[in-house]
Amino acid sequence: MQIVTHCLCWRFIMSKLICQELMTSVYGVIEIKLGYLWHKVRTEFSSYIMMLFLSPCVYADPSQIPLSINPAGQPNILVILDNSNTMDEDSDGVAQGSNCPSSKSEIARAVIENMTSSYAGEINMGLMTYQLSSVSNMFIHNSEYDVSYNPANYSPLTTNSRASPLKSYRIQNPTGLLGVDYIYYNFNSPYYDAQNQGVGFCYSPTANAAASINYPNGFNNGENLLTGPWDSYRCFKKKIGSSDQLPIWQNLVSETTQGYSLFNYQNGFLPSPINIADGIVDFGKQQSWRFVGSAYYASTSPGHGYLQTPMAALTLAQSNAIGNLLACNVPQTTPATCIQNAQCTNMGIKNAGNTPTQGTLKTANDYFSGILNDPFQGYLMSTYPLPVSCGNNVVILVTDGLPDTDMNGNIVVDPIGVPTGTTATNAAAISASNLLNSGVKTYVVGFGSGIKAPPLNAIANAGGTVSSYFASDYPTLANALDSIFHVILSTPNSVTTLAASASNETQLNAGTLFYQAKYNAVDWSGQLFASNVNANTGTLTIPSLWEASSLLPIIGRHIYSYNPSMTSGGISFLWSNLTITQQTYLNTFAGFNDGKGADRLAWLSGDQSQEQLQGGVFRNRTNVLGDIVNSNSVYVGSKDYGYGVLLGAEGSSYNTYINSSAYINRTAMLYVGANDGMLHGFDASSNSTGGQELFAYVPNALYPKLSHLTSPNYVHEFYVDGLSGVGDVYDGSAWHTLLAGASGAGGKALFALDVTTPNNFSASQVLWEFTSIAPSLATDCSAWGATSANYDINDLGYTLGQPSVVRLQDGHWVILAANGYNSANGHAVLFILDAKSGCVIQKLDTFNADISGLATVNGLSSPIAIDTNNDLSVDTVYAGDLHGNFWKFDVSGSAGSYLIPNAPFFVACTTSGSCASANRQAITAKPNVGPAGGVGTDQNEVGWMIYFGTGQYFEPSDNMIGSNAQVQSLYGLWDQGTVITDRTLLQTQTITYEGLGTLACSSSNTCPTGTPTTTSQSIAVVSKNAVCYAQSSAGCTATSPLKKGWVLDLYYSSAQGERIVSAPLVSNGLVVFSTLIPSANPCAAGGTSNLIELGAFNGGQSSIAPFDINGDGVVNSQDQVLVNGVSQFVSGINLAIGIINTPTLMASTTVNYNYISGSMGAMAIVTGAGVGSSGAAKRSWHQLK
Repeated sequence: MQIVTHCLCWRFIMSKLICQELMTSVYGVIEIKLGYLWHKVRTEFSSYIMMLFLSPCVYADPSQIPLSINPAGQPNILVILDNSNTMDEDSDGVAQGSNCPSSKSEIARAVIENMTSSYAGEINMGLMTYQLSSVSNMFIHNSEYDVSYNPANYSPLTTNSRASPLKSYRIQNPTGLLGVDYIYYNFNSPYYDAQNQGVGFCYSPTANAAASINYPNGFNNGENLLTGPWDSYRCFKKKIGSSDQLPIWQNLVSETTQGYSLFNYQNGFLPSPINIADGIVDFGKQQSWRFVGSAYYASTSPGHGYLQTPMAALTLAQSNAIGNLLACNVPQTTPATCIQNAQCTNMGIKNAGNTPTQGTLKTANDYFSGILNDPFQGYLMSTYPLPVSCGNNVVILVTDGLPDTDMNGNIVVDPIGVPTGTTATNAAAISASNLLNSGVKTYVVGFGSGIKAPPLNAIANAGGTVSSYFASDYPTLANALDSIFHVILSTPNSVTTLAASASNETQLNAGTLFYQAKYNAVDWSGQLFASNVNANTGTLTIPSLWEASSLLPIIGRHIYSYNPSMTSGGISFLWSNLTITQQTYLNTFAGFNDGKGADRLAWLSGDQSQEQLQGGVFRNRTNVLGDIVNSNSVYVGSKDYGYGVLLGAEGSSYNTYINSSAYINRTAMLYVGANDGMLHGFDASSNSTGGQELFAYVPNALYPKLSHLTSPNYVHEFYVDGLSGVGDVYDGSAWHTLLAGASGAGGKALFALDVTTPNNFSASQVLWEFTSIAPSLATDCSAWGATSANYDINDLGYTLGQPSVVRLQDGHWVILAANGYNSANGHAVLFILDAKSGCVIQKLDTFNADISGLATVNGLSSPIAIDTNNDLSVDTVYAGDLHGNFWKFDVSGSAGSYLIPNAPFFVACTTSGSCASANRQAITAKPNVGPAGGVGTDQNEVGWMIYFGTGQYFEPSDNMIGSNAQVQSLYGLWDQGTVITDRTLLQTQTITYEGLGTLACSSSNTCPTGTPTTTSQSIAVVSKNAVCYAQSSAGCTATSPLKKGWVLDLYYSSAQGERIVSAPLVSNGLVVFSTLIPSANPCAAGGTSNLIELGAFNGGQSSIAPFDINGDGVVNSQDQVLVNGVSQFVSGINLAIGIINTPTLMASTTVNYNYISGSMGAMAIVTGAGVGSSGAAKRSWHQLK
């Protein structure tokens, strides 16, 4: 409703607190429903604002979909936010003002802004609103139409039509007796005025809101929507009593008798666009209002949309650009002087005008079609090009009402007898259909109570999304948008539905089994196969010996979890054993407690009776076992770690331990994490019990998202996706085999299990869980000087690295673990945890010693621990970080007193000299270590060789190869005890040839019979430059500059995005790397890999053949190719099976068999040089994981 004559502008900046105070003082006693809504929204906004301003600038979280099957092209999502006048109301239609937190606008803005944080790095996003013109600053009042003051007309227990004389709602009359005089009504709507009209009470003898044949919803006494005539009202500032009798017109005595006093004015009211959308021309014989706050207002709309923020990758900058527009919605003076804060600009989105859905969807279509060129619809030079989306283009319309305006800006009036909004809705549906024909789907979210579903469903259906979503408050709107985003992200473009991961020990012996994990990306189910290996041929037996998922029982499984408040934290995974917090998480789905927590626990435990195919509500599964993607399967048998040589009872008791029948005959196990929320322990044997699950573990850290797994609309997330380490430990009285696990991309947690007796595993074998706070409230860590600094909740990130179970030189048994990525502090930290308790003995935080000066956060990658003096205790740890720093930690001496290195041992950089941040090469793979050359060589058995590669592959954008892809490198560093300060101290090797190779034997006709003359796969040849470790080194002179290692850049004719993200192997004088090259086509999933084998000491072409290139089953001098007429040994091959990981080796005296699983589901067996092929020097040392 808008008064006919007033047209002034006025500014009123109102904080949320002022808004709250005004609401309280003006309304007096408000219905409990409204009070609850206010409290709820205010609380949610408080937590939201806290999150907004406390969130640090960090890297993107790890992708929650395996990058190997996720195309680099991200979906383009254009959010269209309704910014009509009605968005200044709350969800019940009560006027609130432009920036009150209970208004639909403020709630929607907060939810959308939160989405930009939740989905950063995963999508491209833009923002559009309705086009505006002639916007005025006005005062908004909440007005009740066709009111009654007689309590006899109050019928709160029934839902009355808006035209009924019985009224469903009431509010306290602010000018009457408290608790006695009320205003009763069925319908309310905003009233805009150029002045603050305070409270008002009006009557009109000519008005009539009663229903009629032509107007069954009432509020129309035959007036024309656009031209009237308008009823005249006399308005007063006070009304008392319960009389509904109308006074004699303009008779002050009669008006006083009926309770009216303090005359204000006499005027007519024209319907606002909000009224017109509701089919309202007449406001009833009596109406009232009260002032709420300030607002923008426009009675018309131009009819199209306005592109506020063009589509771009949802980076921090794009999130801020969208957030700045969403955050400032305060009416301004002239000139505008918005009170500045971090999220407020003078260009904030205004709420004003009508709902031109048809034209706005037309503007969106023009934008996606590449033809938007109107500056008045938001076109700028930077509008194009659109980001690559691989055809996944989406509009999300968030609206609080039905369309009411056509593309020419005219209010759409339905013919008599046609339901309100039908004509405008049909036009909007045509626009949505046109969008769909352009390859753009339209999702619709109706936000507010009482929104008619059929019209919005019609628009959604025309837009290809069947039906609309509905919400009425912050949680339901957040859930609706979250559901839509999940559906969009789960829409496959072109993905491989079957993938495999190499998941076994890196060294196989004759008679052992080969284990391979596969997963199906259609339903995210997993499988785990075991196959016999033929020791003579290296082939695997077909069919496989067993497959674990098919052996999982429906009931009777032994599943355990962790209660951090208990002294012995292990618990059986039963509903009655869970903490209140854990039960609450399982009871909560989509933000609401649905009471199905116990059923969810049963589903997680394998019960499929509540799945949709069985008439339930949970997600259907073909396999109970979830997908296994990045988690390594760890084989635990009866290995002798050599600790029998330790002095005293520790050593003697170890010999007794490993020679006991219990140890020798204990069930061989395979431990692997899956994205069903569990670490699984499977019988790894080849007998009849092989493949059976003996127990499983659910980390406490995963409870907040376990309920997601049961959703029929499940979008993949990682759970127990990290790497595990295993070792024997001594607790002072007995020996135990301990497994240290990590959640990987599934969370920020480490845990430890005692797996000494897997057949008798129980809750007491769950040792601890570490989430950067004290591992258990009852665990006593005082012996280690436990302080808040040790348990800083900001230090632990996503634990993608592999923990190590080792002995320190002072006799303490510990877990060494990197802090991982995207911690709140952003430091690179090495944790040293007590193996038995999980207490922090020491954390080596490199932050203060980090000389990088980078603004971005850091994180430590998987460490390797070595024993350099053969006392079976760790003294040195190496690890890289995201800034390219390669750290050497000295952990000799007493635990808890280790020094933080003053500087990195080396900085991986694409250039020499001072290394700019853009040139630093991230190190995410675990390094490997080998001995330096033995006595008589140019290294003369001094120090160690450390091998690692650079690159990363865990963030959502890591599978996108840009036009200026950074070159990554392979490194071999000679650690002589001093740091290596520059790349120039390394000998450079280069890739001299890539492509199909011509066999050298073809030139002399000596190739084996039937052997092709060219290789079937692309190969790589590497230079063999001399590395002058000493001036006496082969190929060096007295003037040759001395080197401290070598470097090989993964570059031939151009940078292909090739990188190293898995640990190298060192074997037979060779170092073996598996590279990763994402697909160059951003709309094609996956990628490819090269298997590279280099001379360990020179980083170049080996002096022996690494591969059986000619296919004769023998690795010898015949396995060479011709490059520029010269015979060369091959250094790398592309296996064409997708992305590969670290190979698994089975050694013999003549050849090595490299077992390599690829992301395309296939496996390759590569024949390489055997143990007897190299005269490499042997040196006694130990790698302790």
